[in-house]
Amino acid sequence: MRQVDTEYLITFPRTHSMIQGEILLKEAGILAGTMPLPSVLGDSCGFCLRLKEEELEKALSVFKKEDLEIGDVYRIDGEKGSRAYSKI
Repeated sequence: MRQVDTEYLITFPRTHSMIQGEILLKEAGILAGTMPLPSVLGDSCGFCLRLKEEELEKALSVFKKEDLEIGDVYRIDGEKGSRAYSKI
């Protein structure tokens, strides 16, 4: 059985904040992907960053240090087609 890495989504109140977050993570060497915000999570800015579990705390630390406003953080549960998102 294949082990599935836990992944997280970070939402942002504005697109500008999401873009700034993406730049900050890239500069810090933290891997994150930009993706459309799943519709079940609302619409805030419409985009979010997706990270693996081992990158999450580092990313949040960078955002806090840079005083970047974020929205919510969600853990992705389930497989493609049956995903659920748990706010943490």
